[in-house]
Amino acid sequence: MDCPHREKNGWTGDAQLAIEHGLLHWKNDAGYEKWLRDIADEMQPSGEIPGIVPTGGWIYAWGNGPAWDAAFIEIPWQLYRYRGNRSVLAEHYQNMKRYVNYL
Repeated sequence: MDCPHREKNGWTGDAQLAIEHGLLHWKNDAGYEKWLRDIADEMQPSGEIPGIVPTGGWIYAWGNGPAWDAAFIEIPWQLYRYRGNRSVLAEHYQNMKRYVNYL
């Protein structure tokens, strides 16, 4: 999130923009991995991803799209690039394909 003093939502777009900084300065890999599982849990059967995870359900029709939802692709990729974590790519590969097909 970009302003934790007033907002507590897990915006996917903000997370993907900050992932490199987060990986360079903190060791929160487990937090990112957990959040990716949360995204997979929130994914609709169609492959649609909400703009906020976790969500109460209202953010699916918000107008989100690749600019936000690509966090589900970008964050595992950066975990691989910066940490060599291949397991996160393998774990989410099928859902990533479902998301891309949704787009």
